[in-house]
Amino acid sequence: MAEDEALIALSLGDLLEAGGYEVALALDGADALDAARRLGDGFACW
Repeated sequence: MAEDEALIALSLGDLLEAGGYEVALALDGADALDAARRLGDGFACW
């Protein structure tokens, strides 16, 4: 999940994980692109 507000990112990440999702947090666009490359086929974008 890409979100530049750390508190929001952590809160939403916790909610998604509680719902059974595996979450990778990114605090900016560059981190999000790195995570997408690293996760490959395991990456989902909604």
